[in-house]
Amino acid sequence: MGASQSNTNFMKIYNNKEFSDVIATVGTPSKGKKSYHLHQAIIRTFSEPLDTKCRAAPIEMGRKRITIDSWDHTIMDIVFRWMYGQNDLSGQQLDLSGVTILIKVAQELEVEGLRQAALKNAVNIATSSIPTMHCTDEHWATYWNTAETVCGLTNMKNFEDIDILFELMEKLPIDKIQLYGARFKRLEESDIERLMFLVSAAFGKIVEKTLCMNCQKLSVGEVTRSDSSRCSCCSTPLPASK
Repeated sequence: MGASQSNTNFMKIYNNKEFSDVIATVGTPSKGKKSYHLHQAIIRTFSEPLDTKCRAAPIEMGRKRITIDSWDHTIMDIVFRWMYGQNDLSGQQLDLSGVTILIKVAQELEVEGLRQAALKNAVNIATSSIPTMHCTDEHWATYWNTAETVCGLTNMKNFEDIDILFELMEKLPIDKIQLYGARFKRLEESDIERLMFLVSAAFGKIVEKTLCMNCQKLSVGEVTRSDSSRCSCCSTPLPASK
């Protein structure tokens, strides 16, 4: 139970009536329903909830019949394809809303590998919305809204989730990782502890890369009063301190 990722591609038999022993009717009243010809050996291995559902399902014409009416069949199609070995989500063209739903489905069905693959997809969507130079505060507000949404999808007790989240900060211009004024107030009001954690961790990485072990032990005041005249990254002369 609970396989995280398929090691073999079974797409040749996916939704193939000839070899199936499960018929799954999937969909919602608003989006319509669709039936899939599936295989117990695959779906029950990947999902304990589906295993339980199959155990209790009636048999008709030699096949188990199950119903999944909580989710849109377009999302469930991605879930089933993942189980059968199609593990690349980059071609699915999901927006953040779609990825959010996919993560929720993966959690409900306990398909762990899919949940984290979807989270990586969400991070890619967020980082792709990082504004270019000379953008307005509104553009940056859109990015931070997206970043906060992605943070809300994670489990901070899961170290793999944390590693995935770090990409939100790794591609962000350092001069935008700032906690002051309206931005700081907004973070407090939105109570996004995950984003605060990422920001502080990003600063920690900057410190580790720019200060030696001895200087890291100095107080903030001592460090900021440093008489260094060049950038520690590219050695460009810095403007004189006021």
